[in-house]
Amino acid sequence: MTPTQIVRPIEARDDAAIAAIIRSVMPEFGATGCGFAINDPEVDWMHRAYSAPRSAYFVVERDGVVIGGGGVAPL
Repeated sequence: MTPTQIVRPIEARDDAAIAAIIRSVMPEFGATGCGFAINDPEVDWMHRAYSAPRSAYFVVERDGVVIGGGGVAPL
């Protein structure tokens, strides 16, 4: 069976999954020091951080599991 993938706007229920992804992926690229998103408090509540005007964050979901995301905002 082919996996089903969708891209959709982030919701509050996605916060824990996105935070876990960010915290596991960024260190792989050495992005752990001051100034990197991994240290920002917003990582734990991305849906709220990206709910402002001119902001958008989308998650990628495969078979109901969040596997990634990305967004833009004047942070």
